[in-house]
Amino acid sequence: MSSCLPSCWGDCRCRSSANENTTSTTDNRTSRTTTCKNCEAKNKRSGLGCRKRNDDTKSRDKRNSGENQEIVGGCWSGGHGCFITSMHPPKPKTACSICEQKKKSRITAETFCPECEEALCKSCAEHHKLSKISKDHHTIPVQHYSEIPTFVLKTEQCCLDHKLEYEMYCQDHKHPCCIRCVSENHVDCHNLKPLNDVVHNAKSSELLNEIEKSIDDISAYLETAQKEREEYVRKFEEQIAQCRKHKNLIKSLITDHLDQLDQKMEAELNTRESDYKVASEKTIGEIEKRRENVKKIADDISAMRKYASDRQTFLAMHLLNESVGKEQNAVYELSNNMEHIELTVNEPDITAVLEAQSLGNLKVISLPVDSVFKIKKKMKEKMATKQDNSREKRRQQNATEK
Repeated sequence: MSSCLPSCWGDCRCRSSANENTTSTTDNRTSRTTTCKNCEAKNKRSGLGCRKRNDDTKSRDKRNSGENQEIVGGCWSGGHGCFITSMHPPKPKTACSICEQKKKSRITAETFCPECEEALCKSCAEHHKLSKISKDHHTIPVQHYSEIPTFVLKTEQCCLDHKLEYEMYCQDHKHPCCIRCVSENHVDCHNLKPLNDVVHNAKSSELLNEIEKSIDDISAYLETAQKEREEYVRKFEEQIAQCRKHKNLIKSLITDHLDQLDQKMEAELNTRESDYKVASEKTIGEIEKRRENVKKIADDISAMRKYASDRQTFLAMHLLNESVGKEQNAVYELSNNMEHIELTVNEPDITAVLEAQSLGNLKVISLPVDSVFKIKKKMKEKMATKQDNSREKRRQQNATEK
């Protein structure tokens, strides 16, 4: 996505306006562009990017149609234009995007750049590696593009309020922001950093490691809980068998008079057994469902580590954190509601069997399970504490220097 920053509007004679929206159509992806010399010189001083679309890209937009794309502004400098566009998740392509712009024959792409959202052939990939703007971009084989989790591709890469690319990150508000957000909403914030500096090494960050650790904890608990539940069912079946054995022993001593009582107790046993099995199967089904959810998150993390860019990974981690939190809460509630039942029979006096009204009263005792899932302290609270400690340390250092 292109964005023209206030720092270079003067030379570019920017005519962009957040309130003037038009529509442009392109061939199934958002264009990724080069930088003019004026803006490139400013980029070196400011550390912020302003990408310009060249004449080939501008002409291509006039030729093609198919994808809805918002253009919220434009500027012109040195004969070529810069447009601010909204970003949509690209569809996988097999042809080189650059060669298509140059109207060359259809050349099969070998790599894909998630940051540029461009499919590249071998030759264009070499130029991409040498370009000053894209030499640090992480590319992946084009066949691996579809393995990037959908929620990562749908993560917003630009400011929804201003339609500008995220350039900075406010550590006070824990949120990425564009240049206009900085000037309008973060004037008093003292912990603003370039987003590229913050997302560096996002895949090895402590937050992502904590998310994975939580997933491992949930998976381990669910596996243990399922094994325990299956063992409880087995023991319960043994208890049912013992109760039936006791019942049949009494029945063998007194037959005719106990037929009615036998039927009554059998019905009660069947009801207890049925209710317990239904409840246990429901619990096991819920456990299996949670295991599938957790495995899906774990697979998404693994795929994100392999194929997503640092920017995508960083911006998607908060969604991951929310998903893991939901699974934690669901498993915590599940563990608190689980219980197993022990079934025994209170034996009546055999000598008074003819006066007995039942073969025995079933005693149902609900006991807590051995393993209980406990939610650890929220990861964001840990991160906030560490950041607060870091700010306090810097404050003390500044006071010492003064």
